[in-house]
Amino acid sequence: DFQAVITNCAKTDNRKGQHSTWITDQIIKAYIDLHRAGYAHSLECRALDGKLIGGIYGVSIGGMFAGESMFCLQSSASKCALVKLIEILSKRGATWIDCQVENSLSLSFGAKSIPRADFQRLLASTLQKSPLFP
Repeated sequence: DFQAVITNCAKTDNRKGQHSTWITDQIIKAYIDLHRAGYAHSLECRALDGKLIGGIYGVSIGGMFAGESMFCLQSSASKCALVKLIEILSKRGATWIDCQVENSLSLSFGAKSIPRADFQRLLASTLQKSPLFP
């Protein structure tokens, strides 16, 4: 349910130091278009009753995945979605995720900042690989 995930990410108001979201209606429409084209993907976390309680979405091109945003309506639900995403990406041959933000969560999963030149080389290399989501 890509639209529900991105919409909930746009509503998230607990990001430290942010008073508004970058996920505007125009951004939502653009990402839904990317989703329909096969480039943007989401992973949802649901309660036992089926209610959406967390999720993550991002963009995948070639062998890379860029995590864009995540949300949780129940404690740790977005972390569960991230763990499952990592499992899926790993099985599909991904070796890294561009998490874009260094914070306690990303660091707890092993994230590290790299110099821009290294990022550009890594990106160029993985863009030549087969798509993670053909």
